[in-house]
Amino acid sequence: GHWELWRAKSSLCLVLLAGVLVAISVTYCGHRYLGAYVSGAGIPCVEGIIVVGVALPALPVLFLCALEHSEWLFLRRVSPQAQLRYTPVVHKLAERLRRGMRQRCTPHMRA
Repeated sequence: GHWELWRAKSSLCLVLLAGVLVAISVTYCGHRYLGAYVSGAGIPCVEGIIVVGVALPALPVLFLCALEHSEWLFLRRVSPQAQLRYTPVVHKLAERLRRGMRQRCTPHMRA
């Protein structure tokens, strides 16, 4: 009833707050990281590729996955009969992982 709705709303708000905190901390760390190289000769190529090509894009993607999952939980608690029009990425990946583990753990039948 009332507590489930409050819990669903609070979990969604906590994920949004965590997203804001992650964005602020990434900005701060990025500023410190780049500030260290301003006075130097520049950023090493491999390090720059890892930071710009992997680390920075990974953080918003992880946040969006967490947000999708919390939205799914919110909808499940508030309106159990309703469904999202899409499957959250975390759920798709978990299902693929489960299928892969089942295939590896199941002994193959020989004819």
